[in-house]
Amino acid sequence: MITLENYSKWESYIIIEHNNYSIKEDKNRHREIQGVGGVSEDGQVVGIYVENEELNFFYNNHSFLARPEKLVCKNEYVSSSERCFNVTIEGKEIYNIIYKPYIDPGMIYYDADPEEFDVLLYLSRLMKDKESLKEFMNGMKLIKDRKNPTNN
Repeated sequence: MITLENYSKWESYIIIEHNNYSIKEDKNRHREIQGVGGVSEDGQVVGIYVENEELNFFYNNHSFLARPEKLVCKNEYVSSSERCFNVTIEGKEIYNIIYKPYIDPGMIYYDADPEEFDVLLYLSRLMKDKESLKEFMNGMKLIKDRKNPTNN
């Protein structure tokens, strides 16, 4: 069982078992997590996680093993109101979506980051290059080691 922090909804988790997912609400902040994900604009669950010290990308009920140097993620504006989120692993396109990001109208009054409301933008920043992916993997290892201090 893999548990992802659900970026799209506070105090909920995405549980992946046998490449099927469910979303569980849980106030247990001490749950062990292996990654982060959320629900994309097209209603798909998308995320990244670390299992057995290997990076995986999850989309459309499939997990894709990805070496950091072989995963390419782009999230760019393709028009004034639309972005394209694209993930390629070892030269094979895994996920491509053109979407309209949610823009919080209150952002002009208070300081908010656009990625606060856009899981695909958040994920693309985590996956922007191999160094970022390695930092993510190291962070997940640190979390695991803190939860299970006897594993050291």
